Amino acid sequence: MNNEMIKRYMYAVTSNLPAKAQPEIEKELESMIEELLDARCGDVQPGDEDIRAVLTELGSPEEMAVRYSGDENKALISGIYLIWYKKILRIVLPIAAACVAFALLLSVFVKWQPPREAVPYVSQAIATIISGAANAAVQAFLWITVIFIILERKKVNFSNSDFLSDLPPVPHKQAQIKFHQPIIGILWHIAAAVLILGFPYLIGIYSKSTGWIPVFDEGYIRASWYLVVLWSVSEIACEIAKLMERRYSKRLALITAVTHLVTGFTAAVFFLDNRIMNPVFVQKIGALFQGGSAAKIGRALGHGNSMVAAIVLFALLADLGETIYRAVRYDG
Repeated sequence: MNNEMIKRYMYAVTSNLPAKAQPEIEKELESMIEELLDARCGDVQPGDEDIRAVLTELGSPEEMAVRYSGDENKALISGIYLIWYKKILRIVLPIAAACVAFALLLSVFVKWQPPREAVPYVSQAIATIISGAANAAVQAFLWITVIFIILERKKVNFSNSDFLSDLPPVPHKQAQIKFHQPIIGILWHIAAAVLILGFPYLIGIYSKSTGWIPVFDEGYIRASWYLVVLWSVSEIACEIAKLMERRYSKRLALITAVTHLVTGFTAAVFFLDNRIMNPVFVQKIGALFQGGSAAKIGRALGHGNSMVAAIVLFALLADLGETIYRAVRYDG
C-alpha cells in the first residue's frame, strides 16, 4: 500500500506501541485498511477522499493504539489518556531529573570548601545529586499522574477532528533517534559538569615525591564556572530537542548548529586559557620528560588543555556533520 497518508497513519499508530509488537500490528492494520477500502470502493481505485473517510472512521492514531494495546480499562488512567500520559512521562521525567541534578551541582560547587578527606566528600556530593534527581523524577511522576487522573475523570477531549492533517512523516530507519540516546547524552553532560566543577582535582597524576597532582587549576575553574554552565545547559537543551524530535530533521540540525556554536565558543574560551593548567603539574611533567623527543612530549602534555579543546571541537563538528547529513538526506 503506497499511499503516503496511510503510511503516516500506520506509523502514528505503531509508534505508540511496544517495539516488539509493531511489525505484527502494522501488517494487521494494513490488512484492515485494505479490506475497508475494498468494501467501500469495490473494483474502483480508492481516491484520497475514500482513504480519508476510512481512516477517519477508524479513529485517531492514539485511539487505534489503545485498541491494540488493550489499555482501554486500566484502573487509574486508561484509553487515550494512558497513551498521552506515557508520552508526557517519557519527556518530562528525564528533563526534571536533569534540571534538578544540575541545580544541585551548582549548589555543591558554590558551597565547596577544600575537604580534608576527598573520598567521603565526593561520595556524599554524588549521593546528594543522584538522590535529588531521583526525587525530582518521582515528584514529576506523581504530579503528572494526578493531573491525568483528573483529566480522565473530567473527560477532557484529546482528539483532534482533523487529525489526518497532523500525521507525522514516516522517518527513514537511519533518521530515527532511539529514546535512550538523548537520555545518555543528558547524563553524560551532567556527569562531565559534575566532574569539572565539583571535583576537578580527581583529574591528575600520581607522583611518589609529591603525591597526587591535579592537572587543572581549581582557582581558575572556580573563577570560570559560568562557561561550564553555559556549555552544559546548551548541550542538555540539544539533547532535549532530540528527545522531543525523535528523528534527524532540518529543525533539529538548526538547533544542533546553534547549541554546538555556543558550546564550541565557551569550551574554547575555557580550555584555551593557559591559566587552566596547574603550574605544579606542568613543572612535574617538564621534569619527567627531558631531552630530545621526550621534551616535546613533555611540552605537549604541559599544554594538555589545547588537546582537550581540540577533542571537544572535533566531537562537536563530527556530531553536527552527522546531524546535517542525516537531516538533508532523510528529511525530504
